[in-house]
Amino acid sequence: MDYSGFGIPWNECRTRLQPQDMQRLERFVMLNQRCGGTKDNFWCIEENGQIADVLIFDFIGNTDQLCERILQVKAACINVRLNSTGGNALEMFKVLNALSSLVDHKTITTVVSGLAASASAVLAAAGERAYIASDAFYAIHNGYPDKGKPETTDKEQEGFNTYIASIFQMRTGIPIEQLQAWMDQDTLFTPQEALALGFVDEIIAPDPLFTDLMHLKRVSRSA
Repeated sequence: MDYSGFGIPWNECRTRLQPQDMQRLERFVMLNQRCGGTKDNFWCIEENGQIADVLIFDFIGNTDQLCERILQVKAACINVRLNSTGGNALEMFKVLNALSSLVDHKTITTVVSGLAASASAVLAAAGERAYIASDAFYAIHNGYPDKGKPETTDKEQEGFNTYIASIFQMRTGIPIEQLQAWMDQDTLFTPQEALALGFVDEIIAPDPLFTDLMHLKRVSRSA
């Protein structure tokens, strides 16, 4: 398969996206920046009968409470709904592990409701089925060194990025070299591209929760 026509490097988005698409992308980034307020207040869980929505709508910070709450979900189906520019990758892996521990007796789906980028794009790849809204975006790039661990070596960082690429490879079947090339460029994909490449299984209607800024700002974290 020829992958040359897929994806837009992030630094070319303003010139290569249509104006209305760029406005949508900027709005999702704005939602991400304005909704959580703090790096530890980026999620909520709304459980209703047999369905639980895990909303991750800001920078992914400390996930200890989130993981604890996920493990307490009684619903049979868990939808992880995403509008996040990313965050701490190690904290994201805690969420992956929590969700993975439930796959034998719960159905896990992921929904890209706005922008799934960086660590949240990895989360989007974790669903048994993955969906993307028709007005959403999917972006992948290399992980950045942990600011709290400046001693991280280039070899360690390379291994970490290879591991992230391997998660995308398991979902898509795309050669890891191609995935790493996209990650090197901080690449953005449209819903149609994400579907064609196998990052997601289906394109769905826009998610009103993530397009209603005032409602999203009122969402509070569930205890």
